Amino acid sequence: MGAPSDRPREARRPPAALRRAGRALALPRGELLPVLAAGMLFGVAFPPHALVGPAFLCVAPVAAIVARRADAGRGAGGSLRATGWFALVGHALTLWWIAPALALVTAAAPLLAAVVVLGMALVVAATFGWGLHALRRATGGWPLAVLVPAAWVAGEWVLAHLGDLRFPWLPLALALTPVPTLAQVADLSGVHGASALVALVNGAAADAWLALRGDPTPRRPRAARSLALAAAAVAATWTYGRWRESTLPLVALGDVVAVQPDIAQTAKLVDGSETRAIGRLLALTREDGRERRSAGASAPLFAAWPETALDGPLLAHPDWRDSLRAAARAQGAPVLAGVIDVEPRDADHLTLYNAVLLTDRTGEVRAAPYRKRYLVPVVERVPFVDPAWLPDVPWLGGFGRGGVPEPFVVDPARPDVRVGVIVCYESVFGEAARVLRERGATLLVNATNDAWFGRTDAPWQHAAHLVLRAIETRAGVVRVGNSGPSAFVDPLGREHGRTPLFTARVVRYPVVTSTLPAPYVRLGDWLGALAAAATIAALTVDRVRVARQRGRAPRR
Repeated sequence: MGAPSDRPREARRPPAALRRAGRALALPRGELLPVLAAGMLFGVAFPPHALVGPAFLCVAPVAAIVARRADAGRGAGGSLRATGWFALVGHALTLWWIAPALALVTAAAPLLAAVVVLGMALVVAATFGWGLHALRRATGGWPLAVLVPAAWVAGEWVLAHLGDLRFPWLPLALALTPVPTLAQVADLSGVHGASALVALVNGAAADAWLALRGDPTPRRPRAARSLALAAAAVAATWTYGRWRESTLPLVALGDVVAVQPDIAQTAKLVDGSETRAIGRLLALTREDGRERRSAGASAPLFAAWPETALDGPLLAHPDWRDSLRAAARAQGAPVLAGVIDVEPRDADHLTLYNAVLLTDRTGEVRAAPYRKRYLVPVVERVPFVDPAWLPDVPWLGGFGRGGVPEPFVVDPARPDVRVGVIVCYESVFGEAARVLRERGATLLVNATNDAWFGRTDAPWQHAAHLVLRAIETRAGVVRVGNSGPSAFVDPLGREHGRTPLFTARVVRYPVVTSTLPAPYVRLGDWLGALAAAATIAALTVDRVRVARQRGRAPRR
């Protein structure tokens, strides 16, 4: 027999386009381990993990890689790859809960989860990776302790301003919530100020690493200065936090009753579950009212029921009004309850709203409900598609978006108690709470239903955002969840009375607020906008420079 032909081996090779794509996405051997380590640190930096430390190091390895590439005059492609893989690994470890949550409503849940993780990786690569590369080149090699906060905060700002796709779920500041003292700077600049601190430490660590990788003799002092800068930034932030914790004036408002019924999401999806759910909420509320009266305790400011406690239009269920009246009588107080609100769009169609209503002490609804403004992509609103365009298609995600919110006046005799409502996913947006506080809210209530998430990381990540909202606005925040956790977060970000998951509980929270206005409430997201503007300017300068270099290159 002759020598074996090479043709079968050639036939087994991947197509040329696939090989080129593989080379374009591959990381050099020296970058692979640092990028994977950074992604894994990012994956354990957020609740329910209370480690805090990983957040201060997770970005440093990729920042050093981007800086080396920029300093060597290389293109941004390698920086995009490194940050993209880092974000892909990190978000796969932190957002895996999306698949089991969506599995309750669609068989495409794993695909949708993969799309979200990939989308987050692309945004981080395009904003942080490309932005940091451009900033390093445009500034002629400024320290990463300055550039990393600018690029990272710009990326967080973009994630919060993507229209129907906005998803600012994991700002670096979220990693600080187990230690609220370090997050107190959020009252100056919103969530991005706390994220900038974490990014600064990462940048300083990357500066130190790059210095030590050079000639040790002259560069060890530079590394020491970088680490000293990081230590000074943390110390200054800690000092500000301790001062604010000792000086912020707190004002007691009264008690709020939070009713956590623990109704499984699978049960909520069954026909007829609405009436059974209200029966359970009413029974818990009545029992608590009887115990209060027997103990001689005063009536609360109001009783709070979770998101979609009334899982349908109130107009279509007259008996639900009787339940609200009974609940108000049992507590001797108004009832705040999630509801599906409706509004006629035309003669044949209605627009649905995820909303919250407030009764008076007699159980009558006398004010317009609050309608949720920030809708969950796909689940509540198909991105960039108006439900009115397809009025006859029974599809997922056709909720309407509410207008400018106004706080509820709980009791005309208590003008000092004005309640601003944020529904479920709205808790991740600082602007949602800021506007309510600016309009006079003295107390915030987050009505939510986290039963979708099961026993994943999501309920703890979701609840941690309220630590930041309380600090940013210096208002107390009551969280009432269907399946938990429910809690009260005071204006210093300290959590009180957290309930366990998947238990029926009624909790009475003595709530406080602060009369001291937070600068963030007045100024808004100035730091995020400034970082985004600086990064966009650097990208523009870099692209102009690249274009000029190409124009001067000799033709062959």
